[in-house]
Amino acid sequence: MRSLILALPALAALALPAAPAYSAEGMWTLDNLPAAMLQRDFGFSPDAAWVRHVMQASVRLESGCSASFVSPDGLVLTNSHCVRRCVSDLSTARRDLTLTAFVADSRDDERTCPGLEASRLVETREVTATVRAALDGTRGDAFAAARSRIQAELEAACVAGDADSVRCQLVELYQGGQYWIYRYERLRELRLVFAPEEAAGSFGGDLDNFEFPRFSFDAALLRVWKDGAPYRTGDWFALHPAGIAEGALVVATGQPGRTRRLLTVSQLETLRDVELTAAALRLAELRGLLTRYRAEGAEQSRLAGADLRRAENQLKVLRGEIEALHDSDLFARKRADERALRDFVAADPALAARSAGAWEAIAQAQAARRRLGAEYTQLETGHAFASPMFLHARSLVRAAAERARPDGERLREYSESALPALRQRTVAAIPFHPDYEAMTLAWSLGHAREVLGSGHPAIRRLLGKDSPHAVAQRVMRATGLGDAAERARLWDGGTEAISSNRDPLLALAAAIDPAARAARSAWESQVESVELAQHALISAARFARDGDNAYPDASFTLRAAFGVRRGYEENGREVASLTTLGQMYERATGAAPFALPARWLNRRGTVDPSTPLNQVTTIDTIGGNSGSPIIDRQRRLVGLNFDRNRHALGRAYGFDETRGRNISVHPAAILAALEHIYMAPALVRELRAAKKAASRQEP
Repeated sequence: MRSLILALPALAALALPAAPAYSAEGMWTLDNLPAAMLQRDFGFSPDAAWVRHVMQASVRLESGCSASFVSPDGLVLTNSHCVRRCVSDLSTARRDLTLTAFVADSRDDERTCPGLEASRLVETREVTATVRAALDGTRGDAFAAARSRIQAELEAACVAGDADSVRCQLVELYQGGQYWIYRYERLRELRLVFAPEEAAGSFGGDLDNFEFPRFSFDAALLRVWKDGAPYRTGDWFALHPAGIAEGALVVATGQPGRTRRLLTVSQLETLRDVELTAAALRLAELRGLLTRYRAEGAEQSRLAGADLRRAENQLKVLRGEIEALHDSDLFARKRADERALRDFVAADPALAARSAGAWEAIAQAQAARRRLGAEYTQLETGHAFASPMFLHARSLVRAAAERARPDGERLREYSESALPALRQRTVAAIPFHPDYEAMTLAWSLGHAREVLGSGHPAIRRLLGKDSPHAVAQRVMRATGLGDAAERARLWDGGTEAISSNRDPLLALAAAIDPAARAARSAWESQVESVELAQHALISAARFARDGDNAYPDASFTLRAAFGVRRGYEENGREVASLTTLGQMYERATGAAPFALPARWLNRRGTVDPSTPLNQVTTIDTIGGNSGSPIIDRQRRLVGLNFDRNRHALGRAYGFDETRGRNISVHPAAILAALEHIYMAPALVRELRAAKKAASRQEP
């Protein structure tokens, strides 16, 4: 049984086979860093203290972003787009913070972000042998049930009755080749400290998204509070305004969301030919809907802004992924890699007896994946229900039913250890906008009808003889679930409270739940269980050939990725690795999306135009890395990751650093803007004091 804590003292001794040249590829778990490469190419050997500091200073925002502590008083740095939902929830029609910015003049002015929670990783422990023993000999439904039971047991033992302050997660690595328990400290109260105007945080809008040169001030500050006071931490990354030199080593530590680099060729073909195309068509339709709605007025623009930007961003990512999977060279490499591993297995009789049929079994499961995918995504993953309040209603319905079952027999996300965090999200005092949610729900119900067919039993159950518009209007106008206190009452009341309540949104969630559960059961039995079991065999073969000298696919768990600051060449011209505040002002046209806020224009003369603003590095990042700190070998923060260029959009499936780059905000720009544009002297003092205190702690 491996543990991060136990493995750390020997970290510098980890050996990897010599590589011909440095490559930035890899999102490495902290127990298995590429030590040999780091020593060979950079003369850097991260020790146990360095790794512990990185782990403790890194923060995971459960909304899907990364972040980090930047002061001992719980100050957290992330991207402005990562707090967009919080800013929207704290805004009103009379005061739209996306237009005016938010700066807390004192800690008393910091405002709680409803529903936002963070976690800090404190321990990891390998439990592969335990999970394997529980799953051994099971298939289909039995595999899925055994997986739920062992997950509940391991997470409950890890939480040890303290789910209010501890979060534990059974993590699958190498597509099920390894299993680990990750233990987190729950950071339950996050308050907004600073967020820029949307026009500054997303300067350039969708036109500049995934492009470079870039001129975006995509930075925001939160603070963790605990027991009525700012959270105290002994580990943080101090901002280093001098930045990093061209070609010097940098590290991104964060939570990359998902990569699929270890999938088989047959799985990639299913993604290419079916799933990604369907997802892109849905998002394109949603983008059009939100664009039209946002044009109706200022309030509509405020309500739809965050969702529209998310849709635009996801659509560009999907297009990049589709292009990558239509790249014949990429598929040729995938086929060659798969053939090489299969040849290795075939040459070893013992391995062949165990693993030779794994690829064929996964290929056969793709027929079920294609057959079941539409029903599963529409009904279970929620594509048919584009409404946050509907999802709260489903959580209430399911939580009541699942809590009546033994822990090991529940849906995995309703395990006893997971319930406190789920309850906090469900009963959070978020604003409810019934007309807006009626509009999005009507669209998604209509889309589901088109995908599944009007004669599908679930569609008939959802709509009856009514139109999607009529159903959505009826449930949203009559529901009482917009009241957070009512949701809390229903959660705490359990089955009796839910069954006796006649709320139409609850009724809709309850009516469709059997069909959604059936779709999930079929998916887990015929697709997920097969793929996981067979990938375990493929991973065993890969470990037999390569040992641990490979990184797993990203899974929104803490990783370290390494690179250098470096520009690139495009169309015969050199693209410099830095942009400046002065260039941002030059780029401003006065018209959206290149219109700077008034305070930026009014205070232009107070900032040094040569101050670095955005920079590119070769670090291997993906969605989920938004908000990742970029640090140097001295653990100083030298960048705030917020984007990739378009050449890196296919990174879910492979890595090429020829032109692919991640993009970050330079710390000098953060300090300059806070001091001279936002007039936030208290924050500047705190960040500079944190730098002085950190310098005294450096080894």
